[in-house]
Amino acid sequence: MLDEIGDLPLDLQPALLRVLEEGKVRAVGSDTEIAVDVRVISATHVDIHSRIEAGTFR
Repeated sequence: MLDEIGDLPLDLQPALLRVLEEGKVRAVGSDTEIAVDVRVISATHVDIHSRIEAGTFR
């Protein structure tokens, strides 16, 4: 469960998106990727569509 996904900093959003799309993670300092199979539920109190239009949410 990712609570307040709308407040996720813009620089972290590509990393989260990459994990969700590719299903792989890499530990900091490691060269090895680990396959993950996850389901994500997210919530936010902000209007995501307005954040997307403003360029603060991908």
